[in-house]
Amino acid sequence: MPYRINTLHLYSYFNHPNQFKLSLEGGGSLFNTNFGENALSFAVKKQFSSCVSAIVSSFGKLLKEILMPLISYPTIALLGLISLAILL
Repeated sequence: MPYRINTLHLYSYFNHPNQFKLSLEGGGSLFNTNFGENALSFAVKKQFSSCVSAIVSSFGKLLKEILMPLISYPTIALLGLISLAILL
């Protein structure tokens, strides 16, 4: 049994996509268990397509929230931030 889990792991493991979305929107953290598994890997392994879709759409929303404010910056600043993110 893995440890270092949270509600996002449980919601994806037991196929509760709506609760997953709510928990993520409420500030739930995405991280790997001590075995290197995460919410998405649980849902994929168990072939829970509705949960996988919920996770992927949640990631898309988060990326939009992060990237959209950066578009107003000059292109060079945006490229610098992307390069920095890749290095991290």
